[in-house]
Amino acid sequence: MKKIITSLTILVVALMVMVGSVNATTVGVEPENTQKITAGQQVKLTVTADGRGEDFKVKYDTTKFALDETETRKVSPSITTINPNYDGQGQIMVISLANTNTVVFTAKEDMEVPAEDPAKAFNFDITEIHSVGVDTVPSLQATVTVTPATEITGGNEGEGSGSGTASEEGEGSNSETGNDSDEKYIDDNGNEITEITQAGNTYFVGVAIALVALVSGALVVRKIRK
Repeated sequence: MKKIITSLTILVVALMVMVGSVNATTVGVEPENTQKITAGQQVKLTVTADGRGEDFKVKYDTTKFALDETETRKVSPSITTINPNYDGQGQIMVISLANTNTVVFTAKEDMEVPAEDPAKAFNFDITEIHSVGVDTVPSLQATVTVTPATEITGGNEGEGSGSGTASEEGEGSNSETGNDSDEKYIDDNGNEITEITQAGNTYFVGVAIALVALVSGALVVRKIRK
């Protein structure tokens, strides 16, 4: 009896794991996050189900993106049907023999966000996802997010600082040079000395005269004493 209960428990757990994995339907988009989308750039939406084949519908912003059916059939050749205008504008229907399919869109215009603005999200709504052998998934969503541009700072400030410092240093040097050129040399009599050499000669001549006067005075005093 215990062996039977154990076997049944293992079987139930195995079935639960199988059911959980079978119903794992995923969607993805490329690019998912970007600072800029340029006109003509491709945006790829991939839908994967665990069953056999799949069909689904996609609703998107037709003012920003356009279906590229040619590229879609190249990357997903198992697609048998593409209805680009299912149930009115802004929705397509895809039927494929494969359980993973990529739908290619192209951007109609440049899309970017200024540095001070919030990010912008562009949604792709996937609805009524059917795949043989698994439960229907009502809806999933893939989002392309355009993030704000990175603001460049510091370049102008660095240039301004450099030019300002050079200017100030230049002005300081000129000012000091100007002060040196304005300086004057005056002798003992109040006359301006224009040549340093002459000033030196004048100084030594004065010293010589003073020495001669002292020697003469000493000789006169000596004669008087005698």
